[in-house]
Amino acid sequence: MNFSIVIPSYNEEKRINKTLGKLLRGFNREEIIVVDDGSTDKTSEIARDLGVSVIRHEKNMGKGRAIVTGFLEANGDIIGFVDADESVSIGDIKKVFGQAEKGVVAVASRRHPSSKILVKRPLIRSLSSRLFNLFVKIFFGLDIGDTQCGCKAFPKTVAKKLVREVKCNGFEIDGEVL
Repeated sequence: MNFSIVIPSYNEEKRINKTLGKLLRGFNREEIIVVDDGSTDKTSEIARDLGVSVIRHEKNMGKGRAIVTGFLEANGDIIGFVDADESVSIGDIKKVFGQAEKGVVAVASRRHPSSKILVKRPLIRSLSSRLFNLFVKIFFGLDIGDTQCGCKAFPKTVAKKLVREVKCNGFEIDGEVL
């Protein structure tokens, strides 16, 4: 099976080179699509120089819309997304995409007991993420440890169906697709 890895990006010129370098080494024959969501920096140019596919929104439309755009263009048997901030290691991304090969929706988790958080997030971002995750668990009955983790993978049929039904354009897409 082949993978399509979508990277929603907004003004990521400072880290996209490193992120893509790791992805290209770890997934050398897979489709990597950077969706530049209206960046005002060199995100697109850096990604193109590294030889990955780039789709550019002329204006910022939100993480959710960037993911939808990428999923609609993706050709892999497994389609997923990874945030540009390297919050998930290449090894764990491979595990998530490998689980999706079994026909399931797969989600990474920063709250898993073996997770190692290398870059601490601001307290307010951490708290808001936990509150949103609690909201999703209570109101939608999802028992997923980290709904906001920026690494999810889906079998192609599921991914294509989901993006046709998505209503949100922002960060809340993580909860909506689950």
